[in-house]
Amino acid sequence: MATRDFHSVIQSRIALNQQPIAVGGTTLGFIMDTSFFESIEFSVQGGVLVNSNFQLLLEDGNDPNLSDAAPVATEFLIGDPSATITTTNGLLSLGYVGHKRFVRPSIFAVVGAGGSIQFIGIIMIGDSVRHFPFVPLA
Repeated sequence: MATRDFHSVIQSRIALNQQPIAVGGTTLGFIMDTSFFESIEFSVQGGVLVNSNFQLLLEDGNDPNLSDAAPVATEFLIGDPSATITTTNGLLSLGYVGHKRFVRPSIFAVVGAGGSIQFIGIIMIGDSVRHFPFVPLA
């Protein structure tokens, strides 16, 4: 039974617009500013997978354009960073507890011959918002 107000202490942001992926490789998400949150979680859902699979990757850094980006060390991740989705409508989540200001999620897709991923997107959910009201980042 849900009896606590979760809605007032979280914010959701689009970290990768929904899109089809027809070619394997890395599709970069948006750079997210973590300074507004105590903790963050990235969730990705893949639509119809045809001869393909995907993995969620995170990079972090302190430069706003992530020119200093590096893969997030496993000690700063909550969840299995090696998890791969291989089924239609699969869901994958990964938490971040690192000390860098900016984080960028990405999708690493393996797409076989004639394969595709129909509409995959990433959402970031931030908990314990530090600053109110919400101000969209430019």
